[in-house]
Amino acid sequence: MVREIPIARINANYDVAGVDQSITFSGLQSSSPSGNITNYSWYFSDNTSKSGASVTHSFRSVGNYSVTLIITDSKGISSNPSSINIVVRNFDSSVIQTIN
Repeated sequence: MVREIPIARINANYDVAGVDQSITFSGLQSSSPSGNITNYSWYFSDNTSKSGASVTHSFRSVGNYSVTLIITDSKGISSNPSSINIVVRNFDSSVIQTIN
C-alpha cells in the first residue's frame, strides 16, 4: 500500500520586508490526498515557531530568513518541509505597504 503524503504550500504577502514589518503566511493552498489537514506547523529561522493555517510574523533584524511549513493530515501523515526565503531590509515598511 502506497501512502500519499500531504503537500505543504506557502504563500506570503511579502518576500521583501522591513524590520518589524508584519508578514502574513498562509498554508491554505496545501493539500492532502488521504485526509483533512489537521495541523500546520511553522518554523522561522529566527528560532521561533507558530501553528495555524495562517500566521503573522515579523523579523527584528536585517537579514535573510527561511520560513518552513510542515502539515499533518487526519491520518497522522506529515508532509515534507516546504520553505521560502524572506529578505528583511532596513527601511520604512510603510513605503512597501503603499507600493503593494
